[in-house]
Amino acid sequence: MKKHIILISIVLSIKTICAQSTNGFYITPTVGIKADVNYLKINNKPEDYFQFHTQYILKDKPILAPLLLGVNLEYVKNKQTFGFGIVTGDQANSKIGIEFYTKDTSPYTNYKSYNNDGVYAGMPILKVPLFYKKELARTYSSINKEKKIRSLSLYTGIDLMFLNIKNKPVFFDPISHGKSLTPFGDSIEIVTYAGHNNKNKSISFKLGLSYELYRKGRRFLEAQLYFEQGTRVVSRSAIFVIKNNEPQPWFGVNSISRGSSIQFKLAFPIKVYAKKEVGLPLINN
Repeated sequence: MKKHIILISIVLSIKTICAQSTNGFYITPTVGIKADVNYLKINNKPEDYFQFHTQYILKDKPILAPLLLGVNLEYVKNKQTFGFGIVTGDQANSKIGIEFYTKDTSPYTNYKSYNNDGVYAGMPILKVPLFYKKELARTYSSINKEKKIRSLSLYTGIDLMFLNIKNKPVFFDPISHGKSLTPFGDSIEIVTYAGHNNKNKSISFKLGLSYELYRKGRRFLEAQLYFEQGTRVVSRSAIFVIKNNEPQPWFGVNSISRGSSIQFKLAFPIKVYAKKEVGLPLINN
């Protein structure tokens, strides 16, 4: 009789540990949005009546779409997660604007009209994320003290970025914004371009937090919020000026992107394999 009790106890303990353990391999689909981080770069100072500007954090609706879709392969072991994956639909985005005055016939505006124009540009990127998560805190159910219901983890890693720039010039997709006359009597034409830095690969570093929810003691939903810092210029938007029908050598007026961004993602872990862990319960005589 005692042997039967011991055998039943061992079987129950194995089932309980396997059901509650989050260790193992997961396939994790992800979906996310982001706000790009870029900066303005002017190598040559243009004429005084031109002012250039950019949004350092791009959060406009066109920047947040389309959604970033991906899938990860993860291995969870003792509060740590190691993984890699692939992300499609991402872009290195930038935006540059130009402000200037043109002639007007109205004395109420001092015979000047204010003009504000610009361009948004982006280069598609294929990303391969490599990441590591370390659990910082967890919360258990008030009913079952052994059942985890949520956790907070440090999220860090790198992204390998690949761009398809084969047969694509450094500056492309020119758009003319028409000719106008400045208060100084100069005829100017604004032409905007999208562009890249002639580099087809780069790397970025990321750091943030991961918040996980559990259902019946198992990983159910994960929310990630992190900052990603690129290391190499991979995309740009640029403005060229044609003054009195002659192109001006202002090749340094760009809004530059390294692929840096603030990202928010949802992940849906699906357990595909778990090594059985056998634990022997203590049985009192």
